[in-house]
Amino acid sequence: ELDVFGEDGSDILQRLLGRADVLIANLTPAKRHKLGLSHECIRAAYPRLVAVFESAFGESGKQAGQPGNELVVQAMSGMLAGEAKRLPDGAPDIIRSCEITQIPAGVMLAMAVSSALFHRERSGSGQLVLSNDVGAALMFQGARIGRNSPDVETRKRTMARVTGQRED
Repeated sequence: ELDVFGEDGSDILQRLLGRADVLIANLTPAKRHKLGLSHECIRAAYPRLVAVFESAFGESGKQAGQPGNELVVQAMSGMLAGEAKRLPDGAPDIIRSCEITQIPAGVMLAMAVSSALFHRERSGSGQLVLSNDVGAALMFQGARIGRNSPDVETRKRTMARVTGQRED
């Protein structure tokens, strides 16, 4: 186990990055900066590196930098309310069939990494890839929040929530 926040671990991480093709990190922006993995530092020290930063809520807005998990992302994106599955107390029930937000976010990241590596082969320069679970969750709700939604009330509530998030 490597403690990347310890002095020795940080040095080892920096040496590994010097030889790596791709870095995939699921860390908050503050933790990445503490490790010397800001966008600027990576571009300066590792210009050919494809750096992938994934998080629950992305790089900007009120929730940026906050940790999250599958349940939190389902709730924050409106997926739980949209499914209309309720617990006995009336609260929304989690979608349990799979990690409905994190799996698609991972698939999108895999496609982005492939594209970034292709770009690097052509140009010689690395790429920065940013992704977040809430974005994937909102993308998969296109029919629910689109104009032709069969559930007008759910659409109205979801659109109000999305509008509020965009203003943040």
